[in-house]
Amino acid sequence: MMFLPLLLIGGVVYYMYAQKNGSTIVTKNPETILKERFARGEIDEATYLRMLETLKH
Repeated sequence: MMFLPLLLIGGVVYYMYAQKNGSTIVTKNPETILKERFARGEIDEATYLRMLETLKH
């Protein structure tokens, strides 16, 4: 019986904390993640192009 109110309060506290710290969950599409990895130098051009082609099919 007390579980539901505690769960709701916990959810509200978490939401407020996430908003305060700017750490909301943002989902990115796979192509954006791939572009970022290539830009950071984590993967080379051949790997980038191969993975991009795989994502498009």
